[in-house]
Amino acid sequence: MNPQRLQGTNGSPKILLFDMDGVLLTPGGYHRALQDTVARLGSALGFSNARLTLEDIHALEACGVTNEWASAAMCLALLALRLWERFPGVEVGPSRLAQPVEAHGLPPPDFAAFIRQMAAAQRAIPEPLARARSLLPVEAHPLIDAAYSVEALSHRVQQEHVLGSRTFARTYRLPAVWDVPSYLLAYDRSNLSPALHMRLAEWLARPEQRAVVFTNRPSTAPDGVFCTPEAELGARLVGVEGIPLVGGGGVMWLAAQRGVPQGTFHKPHPVHALAALGRALGDSLTEAFVRAAELALERRGQAGWARLEGAQVWVFEDSTGGLESLKAAQRLLAARGISMQVHLIGVSDSPPKRAALEQAGARVYDTLEEAWNAVTRV
Repeated sequence: MNPQRLQGTNGSPKILLFDMDGVLLTPGGYHRALQDTVARLGSALGFSNARLTLEDIHALEACGVTNEWASAAMCLALLALRLWERFPGVEVGPSRLAQPVEAHGLPPPDFAAFIRQMAAAQRAIPEPLARARSLLPVEAHPLIDAAYSVEALSHRVQQEHVLGSRTFARTYRLPAVWDVPSYLLAYDRSNLSPALHMRLAEWLARPEQRAVVFTNRPSTAPDGVFCTPEAELGARLVGVEGIPLVGGGGVMWLAAQRGVPQGTFHKPHPVHALAALGRALGDSLTEAFVRAAELALERRGQAGWARLEGAQVWVFEDSTGGLESLKAAQRLLAARGISMQVHLIGVSDSPPKRAALEQAGARVYDTLEEAWNAVTRV
């Protein structure tokens, strides 16, 4: 195999965009952190065996609840409601417990039954937290509404497990409660074998060949915006810290600059792919996002993008968001007379995911190594 066969034309850039979860690594840390978060919250409320199974988590994700902060808040609300059935005076606020509750022998709530209700209501109320509020009594609403607050009890417990106690305390400037390692480092698994890592390094040794990690994971943000270094932990695990990273921190920073909701520019929005391309060309993170927004939102700032004329870009994804982001970026550039060829590569052994990736126009492979080998033989 000769990795240098991944080529463009006339010395133009050859760019690889790698999604993180499901491509560069197999995630396990977020799910394990959620399970242990629910168990610890349950224990603090006096339950001896509160447990969210992997099947429960997959069922939540299948009905649109893909953020663990939301899942943790819903589970805390269910635990509190069960506790209040017997002990209505116990304080369980969004950011604190009055005090740990002694073991009481109550059975934990039926998480699976609630998830079935969430699934049944998905079409009527797509937004997960609004759906949960519609299904739960009003006294539980403050726990749901605080899901994304850095002060929320469920959020803080989840994030201490995700980041690890030391990184949590340093990032949030809050005292850690436990002494746990980062679950992302402990339970995620790198999909970049030593041999594949070497091949990628050899490929990147050529000056016109670049790569970018292109992820919705939270990442360190430019000054003035708070975001957590979860993408950096993934890059450390995989051993690609030297590759530019375009993650949630940059997206949140741009959203703050533009005065729009935090997730506005995440893939599948074209700004995310355009920013990744800008980083591949050597722009700083803020430069890449500013220029991407100018092109996508204001249809100006064409000059710098001429460097992509004749470029070839391969995007490796396990879901369609990144594919759609890159395709939209290609259309915007084409409208400015800049021709760029894109190659959509799906990486998944899940039949539903494979079907969605193929429908979006991707060639799909079971593993990243299979995808790399197929692409480098072209």
